[in-house]
Amino acid sequence: MDLLGYTFQGPYSIDGKFNDVPGIYLILTTARNKVVDVGQTDKLGQRIPNHDRKPDWRQCGSCELWFHHEANEQTRLTKESRLRATYDPLCGER
Repeated sequence: MDLLGYTFQGPYSIDGKFNDVPGIYLILTTARNKVVDVGQTDKLGQRIPNHDRKPDWRQCGSCELWFHHEANEQTRLTKESRLRATYDPLCGER
Protein backbone atom coordinates (compact mmCIF):
# COMPACT_ATOMS: atom_id res chain seq x y z
CA MET A 1 0.00 0.00 0.00
CA ASP A 2 1.30 3.46 -0.85
CA LEU A 3 0.47 6.53 1.24
CA LEU A 4 2.03 9.92 0.53
CA GLY A 5 4.58 8.15 -1.66
CA TYR A 6 5.69 5.77 1.12
CA THR A 7 5.31 2.04 0.52
CA PHE A 8 3.90 0.10 3.46
CA GLN A 9 4.01 -3.67 3.77
CA GLY A 10 1.17 -5.60 5.32
CA PRO A 11 -1.35 -6.20 6.57
CA TYR A 12 -0.09 -7.87 9.72
CA SER A 13 -1.92 -8.80 12.91
CA ILE A 14 -1.39 -6.28 15.71
CA ASP A 15 -0.76 -9.34 17.90
CA GLY A 16 1.93 -10.74 15.58
CA LYS A 17 5.63 -11.09 16.35
CA PHE A 18 7.91 -8.62 14.64
CA ASN A 19 11.63 -8.26 14.12
CA ASP A 20 13.37 -5.34 15.81
CA VAL A 21 13.56 -3.18 12.70
CA PRO A 22 13.27 0.61 12.41
CA GLY A 23 10.40 2.25 10.62
CA ILE A 24 6.93 3.69 10.67
CA TYR A 25 3.83 1.70 11.51
CA LEU A 26 0.21 2.40 10.66
CA ILE A 27 -2.68 0.89 12.53
CA LEU A 28 -5.74 0.75 10.28
CA THR A 29 -9.21 -0.64 10.73
CA THR A 30 -9.48 -3.92 8.85
CA ALA A 31 -11.86 -2.28 6.39
CA ARG A 32 -9.03 0.27 5.82
CA ASN A 33 -11.39 3.15 6.02
CA LYS A 34 -9.85 4.70 9.15
CA VAL A 35 -6.29 5.40 10.28
CA VAL A 36 -6.30 4.47 13.95
CA ASP A 37 -2.68 5.32 14.79
CA VAL A 38 0.66 6.27 13.24
CA GLY A 39 3.97 5.83 14.99
CA GLN A 40 7.68 5.42 14.48
CA THR A 41 10.16 3.19 16.24
CA ASP A 42 13.70 1.91 16.02
CA LYS A 43 12.59 -1.55 17.24
CA LEU A 44 9.20 -2.64 15.96
CA GLY A 45 9.39 -6.02 17.71
CA GLN A 46 9.70 -4.37 21.12
CA ARG A 47 7.33 -1.46 20.49
CA ILE A 48 4.13 -3.13 19.28
CA PRO A 49 3.61 -5.88 21.93
CA ASN A 50 3.88 -3.33 24.77
CA HIS A 51 2.33 -0.31 23.08
CA ASP A 52 0.52 1.96 25.53
CA ARG A 53 -2.28 2.69 23.05
CA LYS A 54 -2.94 -0.93 22.05
CA PRO A 55 -6.11 -1.07 24.20
CA ASP A 56 -7.34 2.03 22.33
CA TRP A 57 -6.68 0.32 18.98
CA ARG A 58 -8.87 -2.59 20.07
CA GLN A 59 -11.72 -0.22 20.94
CA CYS A 60 -11.78 0.84 17.27
CA GLY A 61 -12.67 -2.70 16.21
CA SER A 62 -10.66 -5.12 14.13
CA CYS A 63 -7.30 -3.57 13.24
CA GLU A 64 -4.21 -4.42 11.23
CA LEU A 65 -0.64 -3.14 11.11
CA TRP A 66 1.19 -1.86 8.04
CA PHE A 67 4.93 -1.12 8.11
CA HIS A 68 7.32 1.16 6.20
CA HIS A 69 11.04 0.48 6.78
CA GLU A 70 13.09 3.60 7.52
CA ALA A 71 16.43 3.48 9.33
CA ASN A 72 17.08 7.23 9.72
CA GLU A 73 15.43 8.58 12.87
CA GLN A 74 15.01 12.16 11.62
CA THR A 75 13.42 10.90 8.41
CA ARG A 76 11.08 8.65 10.44
CA LEU A 77 9.98 11.60 12.55
CA THR A 78 9.35 13.74 9.46
CA LYS A 79 7.35 11.00 7.72
CA GLU A 80 5.37 10.26 10.89
CA SER A 81 4.50 13.93 11.23
CA ARG A 82 3.35 14.17 7.58
CA LEU A 83 1.20 11.05 7.92
CA ARG A 84 -0.37 12.28 11.17
CA ALA A 85 -1.14 15.70 9.69
CA THR A 86 -2.69 14.18 6.56
CA TYR A 87 -4.70 11.30 8.04
CA ASP A 88 -5.53 12.62 11.54
CA PRO A 89 -5.40 9.23 13.33
CA LEU A 90 -8.00 8.42 15.95
CA CYS A 91 -5.34 7.62 18.61
CA GLY A 92 -2.32 9.45 19.89
CA GLU A 93 -1.23 13.03 19.61
CA ARG A 94 2.11 14.46 18.64
